[in-house]
Amino acid sequence: MIYQMGALSAFAIRHGTTLHHVKLHGALYNVAAANEAIAKCVADAITGYNPHLILYAPSGSRLSSVATAEGLTVWQEFFADRSYEWDGSLTPRNMEGSVINDVDVVVERVLDVVSKGQIKSRTGEMISLHFDTICIHGDHPGAATVAKRLREVFKRSRIMK
Repeated sequence: MIYQMGALSAFAIRHGTTLHHVKLHGALYNVAAANEAIAKCVADAITGYNPHLILYAPSGSRLSSVATAEGLTVWQEFFADRSYEWDGSLTPRNMEGSVINDVDVVVERVLDVVSKGQIKSRTGEMISLHFDTICIHGDHPGAATVAKRLREVFKRSRIMK
């Protein structure tokens, strides 16, 4: 992680900016979300590299609580285009319905969670989610459309400027 943060920081500096946050990806993201020992390793790596970086973590996860306890700033994420399980974890991608491809449904879910602070799990339970940032996967077929629609709706609703 330290090597990757250093390399990315170098690219950012080369292009006149700085590294703002760290977001794990794939298996490491999911394991660190649930495993306290891995979460601590991640937090320690970021703290040792640059304690001012923001860590993006799943809402309510072990990663979020461990990193916060370590003194890092954590922005909890809501995944607009993924379904959730009853415990607030993401539905595994190998399960049907884990990825939501309908742009209208994705936008509706975001508006629901923004206004109510809750989302319906895959199995129907309402779960509370605190979040600071919304993830729209770039490989989602409607990602650009979702982002544009959300920006329009957020502006109209005065959720953002």
